[in-house]
Amino acid sequence: MGIDNVNFGSIFLFKNDFRVQPYGNFGDDSYQLDLKKSQGYARHLGTRELLGRIELTTNLNDQFKEVSSRDGGLVETIGLTQLIESFYDYGIKRLEKYVVGIQWAYKLDARLEGDKERDDLLLLDTIKHKARIIELITKLTDNKNVELLDYNKNFLDIIDDKIQDITPDAFKNLQKIAKKIHDNDYVKDIQSAEKRYLKLLKEKEEAEQKAEKERIKREEAERKQKEAELEAKRKEQERKKEEDKRKEAELAKLRAENEKLKAEQKAKEEEEKREQTEEKLNIEKQKNLYFITKKSQEDNPERDKFIHSIKLSSQDINSNLQSLITIFNSDNFNKNTALENLTNIHRSVLRVLKLSNIISNANFKGEKEIHPVNLIKFIEEYINSHNAVKNKKIKFDFNPGIEKFLIKANILDLTIMLDNLISNSEKAGANKIQLDIEQKDKLLILNFSDNGNGLPSKYVKNTEEIFKPGVTDTNGGSGIGMPTIQKILKDINNSTIIFLGNNKLLKGATFKIQINK
Repeated sequence: MGIDNVNFGSIFLFKNDFRVQPYGNFGDDSYQLDLKKSQGYARHLGTRELLGRIELTTNLNDQFKEVSSRDGGLVETIGLTQLIESFYDYGIKRLEKYVVGIQWAYKLDARLEGDKERDDLLLLDTIKHKARIIELITKLTDNKNVELLDYNKNFLDIIDDKIQDITPDAFKNLQKIAKKIHDNDYVKDIQSAEKRYLKLLKEKEEAEQKAEKERIKREEAERKQKEAELEAKRKEQERKKEEDKRKEAELAKLRAENEKLKAEQKAKEEEEKREQTEEKLNIEKQKNLYFITKKSQEDNPERDKFIHSIKLSSQDINSNLQSLITIFNSDNFNKNTALENLTNIHRSVLRVLKLSNIISNANFKGEKEIHPVNLIKFIEEYINSHNAVKNKKIKFDFNPGIEKFLIKANILDLTIMLDNLISNSEKAGANKIQLDIEQKDKLLILNFSDNGNGLPSKYVKNTEEIFKPGVTDTNGGSGIGMPTIQKILKDINNSTIIFLGNNKLLKGATFKIQINK
């Protein structure tokens, strides 16, 4: 007819062979089917899923009277209400039990099994859904007022199917249907199938019990085997542990004997050394005093480096003391500033004490220990210490880009070198120092630059002069700072320092330090 099913209509109403409008028209819900479906979408059928007719043959015109409007339907009466209720209770509800409980359940199973193209006509191919149909028919016919006229035995036949896949209720339902039509032969067939079902069920249970026993037996054997392996492993570990303990005891005995021999040898050497020390004590004391008061820089350059560092620390102490005096004499006394100056004085005093202990020892070189030093980490820690403790106005710009550069050097020498470089920058009026790092294989290049006044012009063209002892352009300067730096670097695998010029990196002086591993 060229009309889609959904647009054709649903359940039409005919009275005495004449159609009554609007029942069954598209969009009409006179039977309230769509209203019920909205309350349970997956449990009810709506007008879109139904197509059929109600034929009413009656002479009760007062109960089934059409309204004056041509398409207004029937007048609301008790008869019309009973008609619609009977249609729903004895028609729609039973159809819903089949469609929702069997067909839709079948489609849902198909989706879960991944078979989206399964046809509804194949519904009878699965014994599970056959059992559902049998259960539905049993419920529909389980009423004295319902007479089962005929049935398709093939439709209800599950006897030759895989009866082990169904439940005992299917046999009971089949027997009810067979007894309803008094088919005793079919009842016997069902009972025979039920016996085979029970037999298969028993055999299945016995097989499962046997398989379970085998599984338990196998797991027990595996457990015992694993326990035996673990026990063997444990004994082997204990044996190895005892063997290691015996070897360790032997090694401990040998180490004890060796330590005893070393101790005896050390005691002997210390006794000899003590005797030699006592003999030379007075001479060494005079020699130390002589170093401090008489020796020239050429005779003992080590002494001059330490004295210069002490001098720098002493100047720091004097400067901070002057600041303290000014603070105490001021009307605006600042406790924090005073504490900062006291902290600086304390650090400088500790440095002087340390250097004094070293310079009072006759053998300078013997006291100078060489250690492996990560130069990058050392400079970082020196800068942090300088900023945190001394709290000087100089700011540092140091971003090395590398994490490690190992050299063998004396920590105090490195400290003295940096102290001298920073002291020179401070004397030149600098408040910023920039340190640039570049590594080429075993060579580290450190460019040290400040924003001070720079090197005086008389030294720019003849830079070697600044590395000569006694050359200085600072009032009260000793002129040994740069020679000391040059000597310290030379002791580190012949490392060097040169003056690159003023206004290179910053506006002040820039020195290039090359350190060899």
